[in-house]
Amino acid sequence: MNTRKEYIENSINSRQAEIDQYQFAIDTYDMSLPLARRDPDLRDYEHHLSSMLKSTIIEQKKAKIMLQVLKTQREQLDDN
Repeated sequence: MNTRKEYIENSINSRQAEIDQYQFAIDTYDMSLPLARRDPDLRDYEHHLSSMLKSTIIEQKKAKIMLQVLKTQREQLDDN
């Protein structure tokens, strides 16, 4: 059975992986936008990419907050 500390460590690792995945998506959307802008037929797609970029940035910020909370919980366990 996992201890609380092990659970927190696993959660930290998972959350960091989530943040990394968001960053990969952010980089991909960011690189895709200029390409979509070149083609007037892709105007709707450009708007979709822009929306996805904004949404992903927000989700990454949320994940970073949760990561910080997990790290604080780990520190509190270490102090006890």
